[in-house]
Amino acid sequence: MHYTEVNDVATIGNNIDRGDKHYPIVREMVNSNACIEEYQRIKPEGYVLLGYSLFDNDEKMSQGLVIQAGMKLGAHLIILSRENGASGVLNHQPLLPDEKIKRGTIVEALVSKPSDELGNTNNHVHMALFLTQCYLDK
Repeated sequence: MHYTEVNDVATIGNNIDRGDKHYPIVREMVNSNACIEEYQRIKPEGYVLLGYSLFDNDEKMSQGLVIQAGMKLGAHLIILSRENGASGVLNHQPLLPDEKIKRGTIVEALVSKPSDELGNTNNHVHMALFLTQCYLDK
């Protein structure tokens, strides 16, 4: 799934343990901008970005693949978008505020396409943010 790790769940000391068989919640957003905005909105609730996955496919893929990946990663929440690659919303992506994601990495992966895919308007760009929830310090 072209997964890029940002934080290893094993190194996060105060994440909420929901058990091995926990199915992550999936929030599907209309586009990748909305995914990033949702992540920024819920970050104060103790959500930590484990990593993200960016890929394109000829069709919109089902949520099953990201749920399986989220379970393996220990994610509590997955923020997902599946948008048509020719929709034009992939321009001018805001950056994730997390310092571990270098400027341009996620943006470049979203907007760059191999030359043989440039004319293909049927491609769907998939973005998934895998998050774990941590206890808030009191």
